[in-house]
Order: sequence, then C-alpha cells, then structure tokens
Amino acid sequence: MKSILFACLLGFIAVPSAQATPISYTRLSNGVPVVGQISATHFYNNPVGAQYYSMFANADSSVNVVGARLEGNYDMAFWIFRGLFADTNDFGSLFTYSNPAFVTIGDDENPANIPGPFGDPNSSFFVSTSGFYTVAVANFVSGDPGPDGLFDYRLTARGITVQNIPAPAVLVLLGLGFVVLAYVRRPT
Repeated sequence: MKSILFACLLGFIAVPSAQATPISYTRLSNGVPVVGQISATHFYNNPVGAQYYSMFANADSSVNVVGARLEGNYDMAFWIFRGLFADTNDFGSLFTYSNPAFVTIGDDENPANIPGPFGDPNSSFFVSTSGFYTVAVANFVSGDPGPDGLFDYRLTARGITVQNIPAPAVLVLLGLGFVVLAYVRRPT
C-alpha cells in the first residue's frame, strides 16, 4: 500500500504545472504565405511553445489552411480553434479535441513538398459563425533539427478576410469617448 501511495505522490510531483504564457499573434492575410520557426523541443499538443496566427473568417465561407515544411526532418502540424486567446492557460494544459473552441487539426494530409519522412498539413473547414480563429503551429514527431534547434515552415490561409484586432488602448479610448458623449448629452 505504501509503495502505491508513494508512486502516486511521485507521479503527481513529476507532472509539470501549467504556466500561463502570453500569446502573441501573427496575422494571416488571404493567400499570403508567412514563414515561421518552431523549437524542436515543442511537442504537438502543448500550448506553450506553439506559434500562433490569427485570421478572420465570415460565416458561410470555406477556409483552407496549408502548411509547408521548409526542412525535411520537421513533422509540421497545426491546430485551429475558434476565437483568440490571451495566454496558453486558456487552452488548459494541452490542446485537445474536446476543447469547446476546437475546429480542426492539420497533419500530413499533403505529400511532402520537400524530401523527408513526413507529409505537409492541410485542413479545410466550413465557417458557421463569423469571427476570429487561431491557428497554432506545432511540432509533431520531428527528427533532428540541426544546430540551431529550430524548424522553418510556411503557412498559408485562403478564404479569410482582413479584420483589425482592436488593441486594448483603442478600446479604452473608445470607452472614454462614450463617457464624454454621455456627459455632453446629459440634461442640465
């Protein structure tokens, strides 16, 4: 009994606690490829270390996201979620299919664009609700990254529209404008 209790306690201590890491987005534009890098130490369902992209899609449209490995040993994958997120804790400790915001995943749907053991990710989905979407690029089961410890990739989205993400300062100024407007219009 003591050995079971000790093993359970040791397992609990060995599990790393999730630390909130702020998410910084790169915006995707319709049909415009972006090039990025991801650490070889990142694992595909860990929100910490993924590379994040935002896109806006209108209801009743079809969106296609395509990844292209730029290094043969990289096993590129990506997750797509509805909405934008402040930090990695918004996903919990792992990306999962059961997340209410989960839309789809891309991994090895296309033949490899360069020699290597892995295919390239490609995923399409129908947009039921207009809004922002998150693409989280991941590292699945890649091989040796080389001396820099990074893998290069290209990501392209089609079927999306340009939409500005309001910055917090803009929202504060907009709120102040409404307060001033309400003050000016109040009866004296």
